Amino acid sequence: MGINDEYSRDAYNYDLAYDSDGSDEFDPELHPEDWQDMYSQELLDGWMIIRGYSDEHYLRIPATFPDFVNLVLEPQEWHTCDNPHFTWQIMWGMISDLPIISERVQAVNFYAWAEKYIGYF
Repeated sequence: MGINDEYSRDAYNYDLAYDSDGSDEFDPELHPEDWQDMYSQELLDGWMIIRGYSDEHYLRIPATFPDFVNLVLEPQEWHTCDNPHFTWQIMWGMISDLPIISERVQAVNFYAWAEKYIGYF
């Protein structure tokens, strides 16, 4: 209970105990480095799925992990091609289950990214 019962008094004086100016609210706009740190495991999982598939099927991908992070961080910069290659569709199916990717990236964004970094093989 605390000395002199100060905790129960705070319960009755909610407005005094709670900072109502909103300064304790979460800032949804994280700095890109902080965002990457927060989702680093999911991003790495997605990248390793792409790399694993490409290695398994002898595809050369000139993209790097930062290129992939840029896709997930800024998907609106990528616009789709009309006819995605079946390899890209397979890769998308493999990574689209990861929450950070499915929340931010659409298939059309991934296909446009793949057109630049994977190409037709």
